[in-house]
Amino acid sequence: MRFGKRNLFLSFGFFFLPLTALAAADKTVPRRVLILSFANTQKNSIYSYLETSIPEVALTALQETKSFDLLPLDTWPKLVANQNAAADDNRNEEKAIEAAKKAQADVVVMGSFVIVGNSMQMTARALEIQSGRIIVSRVERTSTDARMFGAIDNLAKGLATEMKQKLPPLAQREVIRTIGGDSPVVSQLWRNALLPGWGQLYAGKKRGWIYIATFAGAFGFGTFSYISYQGKKNTYLALESGLDPAVYTAARTAADDQRKLALYGFLAAAGVWTIALGDTLLFSFVFDAPTQSGAMKFELGRFVW
Repeated sequence: MRFGKRNLFLSFGFFFLPLTALAAADKTVPRRVLILSFANTQKNSIYSYLETSIPEVALTALQETKSFDLLPLDTWPKLVANQNAAADDNRNEEKAIEAAKKAQADVVVMGSFVIVGNSMQMTARALEIQSGRIIVSRVERTSTDARMFGAIDNLAKGLATEMKQKLPPLAQREVIRTIGGDSPVVSQLWRNALLPGWGQLYAGKKRGWIYIATFAGAFGFGTFSYISYQGKKNTYLALESGLDPAVYTAARTAADDQRKLALYGFLAAAGVWTIALGDTLLFSFVFDAPTQSGAMKFELGRFVW
C-alpha cells in the first residue's frame, strides 16, 4: 500500500480543517459587568442593608441570563479600599464609569433608593463604558413592608432582561479594555507546549478537549505505526540475504508504507500542537485603546467557546 501527495494532503485536511473552523468560531465575547453598591440617598441607617442586598439580587438575575461576564460584588469595595474610587462615586455616572474602566468592565450597573415615610423608590441603570451612555434604566416604587422584596426582585429581573436584549456580546476586536496585572498568555502557551489543548482548557475554552483528543489520536497512531515499521524493517533485513528478491522487495515496500504512516501521524500531531499555539495567539486577542502614554496593550485568552 503506497501513499502519495494526495493522501498526505487528505490526511492533513482531515485533522486540521475542523480545528481551524473551531478556532475561527470564537467571534464574540460577553460584556464584563461591574455592579456598584446602591446609593442610600437619604443615608437611612435602618435600610442600609439594601445598599448591598439589591446588588446581590441584581447579580443573581444577571447570572441567570448567562449572557455576561460578571465581576464579583467585592470588586467595588476593593476599588474603594485601594483608593481607585471614592465611596460616593456610586452616585455620579461619570465617576462610576471611570471606576469601571479601572475594573476592566464594559458595563457598569449602578442605582439608588430613597425612602419617604412608608414609600420607597428604587432606580437602576446600566451604562455602557465605551459610549458613556445609559443603555437601560429601570424604576420600581413600593412600600417598606414585605412587598419591598418582591419589588427588588422585579427591578433586578427587569434590568437583567433588558440588558440581555440591548447589550449583546461584543466582537473580539471591538472590546476595549485596560489590562491590569499579568496577562495569562504565558500560562496558556507553556501549557499548550506540553499538551495541545491544555492552554485552551486553562482559559475556559471547551474545544481544548478536541485538541487533546486529536493530538492523542494522531500521536498514538504515529507511535503504533512506527512500532509496526520497526517490526517490518527487521523482517525485510532478515530477508536481505535471501534467495528470493521478490519476497525481500515486498517486505521492504510494506515497511516503507508503514514508515510513511508513522510520519503522517507525527506530522498531524505536530500540526495540532502548532494550531493550539496559534489559536492562543490569533483568536484570543483583546485589543486595548491607546493609554495615556500612547502604548497599545492587549490581553489574551479570556474568551469561552
